[in-house]
Amino acid sequence: MRAWELLTEGDMASVWAEEGALFQIPSSSHFLVHVKVVNESSGPIGLDIGDYWSLIGPFYYAESDQPEMALFDYMSRIPPEMTDSISSELVQRFGAGGLMAIPEGGELSYYMDFNGMDREKLDSVYSPWIVVGMGGWIMVADSSNAEIIVEEPGMMSLAYPVPITWDIVPAGSVLAVDDDEGPSVGLCSPFGVFPLSRSTSPRCD
Repeated sequence: MRAWELLTEGDMASVWAEEGALFQIPSSSHFLVHVKVVNESSGPIGLDIGDYWSLIGPFYYAESDQPEMALFDYMSRIPPEMTDSISSELVQRFGAGGLMAIPEGGELSYYMDFNGMDREKLDSVYSPWIVVGMGGWIMVADSSNAEIIVEEPGMMSLAYPVPITWDIVPAGSVLAVDDDEGPSVGLCSPFGVFPLSRSTSPRCD
């Protein structure tokens, strides 16, 4: 059954991921996880969406007999510390329209890929569950404050029953991928991807 799982939350926003289905784009064999950021503040906020490395997404997968992650050694990216300069930059970018706006009570979703496993291999798994480890952070701001929201202590994880339910990333979605040309973030459209973070992005049509 498809449902949203809370990954982590801060004062300004919470971060959720969709369990029950993994996603694809036709131009790639990677799987993608659907993530959403929900505005928990009393006014509009902005999400720094243009940097692939400043997003929460999948970084590990494992086959499992249970819908939970077994103990293993892993290394997650270390988030930056909030400084006056980072806070000031984010607030200024919010004021200038340089962050993706999330209205009060609203949400913004994106699809982020994992390049260490493809659909063909996942569809041949015999274990009853695939567990995906999530890591990273997001940065949000409003007109006066900024926040870096990181994973809770311990690793965030999602469980997907086997056989995997697959879906296609809808047109108009924010797409974050790390392919042979390097990491990028773009807007998916029937005509390709409009890049948000560099001059080229993978096609999703």
